[in-house]
Amino acid sequence: MFGRGVVAVVAATALLAIAGCSATPAQRAEGEPGPGIIALKSTVEVQDYSLTIDDLAPVAEPTTVVLGDLNIDMSIEPHGLESNGDMSLPVSPFVAGWYEFGSAPDSRRGAIVLAAHVDSLAEGVGPFSRLKDAREGMTVEVEDDEGELHRYVVETVERIEKDEVDFDAVFTDQGETHLVLITCGGVWDRDRSSYTDNYIVTARPVT
Repeated sequence: MFGRGVVAVVAATALLAIAGCSATPAQRAEGEPGPGIIALKSTVEVQDYSLTIDDLAPVAEPTTVVLGDLNIDMSIEPHGLESNGDMSLPVSPFVAGWYEFGSAPDSRRGAIVLAAHVDSLAEGVGPFSRLKDAREGMTVEVEDDEGELHRYVVETVERIEKDEVDFDAVFTDQGETHLVLITCGGVWDRDRSSYTDNYIVTARPVT
């Protein structure tokens, strides 16, 4: 990953389609929240490029994310890929997963991606369910394992059908550093055992 000091860099190209939020068939009325599993489908490409001093610098891993206006205050765990190419995530919807093959809060480019289950059978509806209520101008704070606080301001809030999401753009490792928060949403599709949509919140660093 970026900043790990490795010569052969594995870049996880983000098709990372959040297929997610499959659940035990319900007894659930259409549109009601259900237990969720987010599967972030990914292809992995090995790319060769010249490393810079910035690439070799230590990575400050995110440890907490707070969006005070929505009463979101969650710990963060680093997560990579399952053997089947899905991104692994914390079991609990009250813990966010950081896509560790992407950018970190101290990276110079790309998307810092935090994703979480919208809910679960065991614990009910999680904090990221409130991302649907995010609005432009809200502040998001991410603390890293060095104790540094990184502040971001929400720029866009999107509800997009899963099949329509451009995950290459969402999980990019290029362009200015920005924060992306993702969860499932929409209505429950019984046939696909999945929610129909994704909520994607993008925020830019406060400079």
